Amino acid sequence: MRPIYHRNSDRVKAHVFLCMLAYYVEWQMRSLLAPMLFDEEDWELAHQQQKSVVKAAKSDRTLAKARTKRTANNLPVHSFQTLLADLGTIAHNEIVGSIEGASWVFDKITQPTIVQQKALDLLGVSLICTQ
Repeated sequence: MRPIYHRNSDRVKAHVFLCMLAYYVEWQMRSLLAPMLFDEEDWELAHQQQKSVVKAAKSDRTLAKARTKRTANNLPVHSFQTLLADLGTIAHNEIVGSIEGASWVFDKITQPTIVQQKALDLLGVSLICTQ
């Protein structure tokens, strides 16, 4: 949240709100994308297995992902940043063409890879616009 270059109290509050909102969105995305990330998939179960206050141990499933660098679906495991970078390659293109004086325009979204489609499915996001 630092540095804050605001002097007005309303702007400081808005800045803190946006930072917390961004953190919450990231937390939600990490929890939904956990099967594709190096992150622990089930923190509740991992927490219940701990008997005292000690460093959290990773589950066998998480250790297997880290060792093999593959998910249960045999897809490559990502960090949150690399998965976002991979999703960032999905592009929206406007195609403009003309044939014999008739011109046409349509939108085309790039075909997602298997990894990208799995991430979109886990997030519950569709690339099809129904407006």
